[in-house]
Amino acid sequence: SDQATCLSPGYEDYAPVGTRLPVTPDFKGNVTARYNFPVFTWKGYVQGSAEYISMRTAELRQAPSQALGEEPGYAIVDFAAGMQVNNITAELYVTNAFDRLGVVDRYGECDPLTCGTVALYNVPTQSRTIGIRFGQRF
Repeated sequence: SDQATCLSPGYEDYAPVGTRLPVTPDFKGNVTARYNFPVFTWKGYVQGSAEYISMRTAELRQAPSQALGEEPGYAIVDFAAGMQVNNITAELYVTNAFDRLGVVDRYGECDPLTCGTVALYNVPTQSRTIGIRFGQRF
């Protein structure tokens, strides 16, 4: 049997022509500023970056998109400072410095039209992370 006849009317209504694709924001941008400076015979730097992602939808089909709702926009700021000695690098970094909670993706355990809005999940941005990285350049 044709699966489309088993579905409720409007179930597979995809977005009208001209609708933005799911998970694609109207605006997404980032900016990075880096300052390099000498530290004795070594190379040092400090760096800051920011990323902003505007609101977006999680689903192309109209009814599930309404059930899932819109994913809100968010901004993330990162900082780093490091040094390079010959080909060895060391860096102290802070990711998501202001610990902003953003929604990277939203989905349902099963289709929202089958399960309803009870089983919805948000995939969050990484929480504030502070760390040290070491590396070697070849």
